[in-house]
Amino acid sequence: MSGDLAATVAANVRDIRRGREITLAELAARTEQAGRPIALNTLSRVERGSRPFTVAELDTLADCLMVEPVELLGQPPSVSVDTLRVLYDALMHRGHEGTRAPCDVCDALDTARRVLAGDSA
Repeated sequence: MSGDLAATVAANVRDIRRGREITLAELAARTEQAGRPIALNTLSRVERGSRPFTVAELDTLADCLMVEPVELLGQPPSVSVDTLRVLYDALMHRGHEGTRAPCDVCDALDTARRVLAGDSA
């Protein structure tokens, strides 16, 4: 495994964990509850980049941090224009107390859909 990849994963695991206010001990407990235990000292070494991780550990960490494995690898999850369109249409047609009035979420989705589709208008 390249040092750059290990450093990226280490930083992403640490940043996501801290951003969600999860301690290393809590993350270790989550891996235990998931039936795929990773010891606290192992997690600490992975976060420092001083220990390589396995694909199984990457998958476990992603599950326990509630992210896609690609996010730990430094790649944001991809969303297609079609997916954005479906989400936008679903939100525009439901959940507005019977109206089709746009909300901030719908506005954001519409903007994202237009940008991804190349429509700058």
